[in-house]
Amino acid sequence: MIFQGKEGKDTAAEQVRKIRETTDREIILRTHPSKNTRHISEYVKEFDNITFSEAEVHRVSLLRDMTRVGAVVTHSSSAACESMVMGLPTFALDKRCVVYSDVENDLTLLNDPISYFDKHTEQKRVQSYYNWAYTSWKNIEMAS
Repeated sequence: MIFQGKEGKDTAAEQVRKIRETTDREIILRTHPSKNTRHISEYVKEFDNITFSEAEVHRVSLLRDMTRVGAVVTHSSSAACESMVMGLPTFALDKRCVVYSDVENDLTLLNDPISYFDKHTEQKRVQSYYNWAYTSWKNIEMAS
């Protein structure tokens, strides 16, 4: 799974701890593109099965990482949008996440993709896309 973490020693460790309470699957830990993963590795060194992926502004490595994971967990990253569009189980830990109300917030479903997709149907995801479009474009732009 990919975890888009929030900066800070206590925050990163706390969030990885929450994930580890539910699963021991590999975590690809990513930071914001303006940050460096070297210092984050110190914050989470007590945990096993974590790799790091450098983020960049053009998001190519994010999309590449998403092709090899079974879920995405984020604190409040907009990467949850790409994850949701790609059809991955997506989890947001903070209400400030742009898609918080459209994705899962209960990490216990990390190990239960059937229940995740029973709750987050394709129809619900498509409605979320429509809702985003309504807030992003004018009626005249959507008509063409």
